[in-house]
Amino acid sequence: MNQLPEHLESIRQQLNFPLYQVGIAVRAEFCCEYCGKYLLESIEAYDSWQIDHIVPNRDNSPENLALTCKICNFAKRHSGRKELEQCKTRSERIKCAQQIISERISQKKINLAKVKEFAALLMKEKIEHDTASHRSL
Repeated sequence: MNQLPEHLESIRQQLNFPLYQVGIAVRAEFCCEYCGKYLLESIEAYDSWQIDHIVPNRDNSPENLALTCKICNFAKRHSGRKELEQCKTRSERIKCAQQIISERISQKKINLAKVKEFAALLMKEKIEHDTASHRSL
């Protein structure tokens, strides 16, 4: 986005909203381009707002930048540049990134379930240990 109307530019400056992000945000309709989360729905969503390079270590052109939430950006981190570069259009690269993110988040969900089970066992042991300690007093 090159230039905003004067009344919007004044507001943008008051908000200290970087001009390059305006165009990216409007194009994405203020939603994560990978998962669709509306990034103005809450302070948590807004605070997770990030700009991602669709193809890592590539240029900073708007074509290579996407509005993302922190979860998707972190899940996509260290993605295979070659895989993303093989896609010919921005739309194809976004879809490829969505697939990478989906696979990684699925694995994180499996890991989280295992950690929850482990935490429950640890807490049970802690409770049993604490109870046994009190009995010996």
